[in-house]
Amino acid sequence: MQRLITACIVAAGMLAGAPVNSPAAPTDAEMQSAWETQLDSWELRYREGSLEAFGRTRQVLWFSFDGDNGSWTTYAGYIQEHGVVFANSILEKNIVAKDRRLAVCEYLSRVNDRIAMGFFHLDFDTGVAGFMVSSLAESSGASQETLENVLAWNLVTVDKYLPGMLEVLYGSASPTDALARVLGE
Repeated sequence: MQRLITACIVAAGMLAGAPVNSPAAPTDAEMQSAWETQLDSWELRYREGSLEAFGRTRQVLWFSFDGDNGSWTTYAGYIQEHGVVFANSILEKNIVAKDRRLAVCEYLSRVNDRIAMGFFHLDFDTGVAGFMVSSLAESSGASQETLENVLAWNLVTVDKYLPGMLEVLYGSASPTDALARVLGE
């Protein structure tokens, strides 16, 4: 996991090589090329994609992560006109069955009450859970530090709380007991 976080942080630095809205900012094509070159060197699985947000389609990069406690997909991007950097992890390998959604939702709500930034979410129609983190970028653009913080916080938080979600999902623990185990209480 540490190697993946390091890779993501360096890739974030490449994206933030110059403030996005400064005159010296790289073009979208240059940033995309830099991301692809660096990600290829680490042999990370990624793909380009798009996402509907704030009324228009946004370009994002999708990464597959193998954490210490499971695997998931994370997409990340920067919404320049709103000055927002975001990362959203999707736990699509662990679809929550209809009869377990309320229990998993309770667990995720209890987790959300304890974390400083971001939130876990559960789509009640599809059973897909995830974790979203966003942060306002500096007035000069998305800095490497902001991108590093958002990506690292997302990955570490998902990896920490995923085992408890899986315990609740598969019925081996109540939401309170699963959270207590994750927190070492």
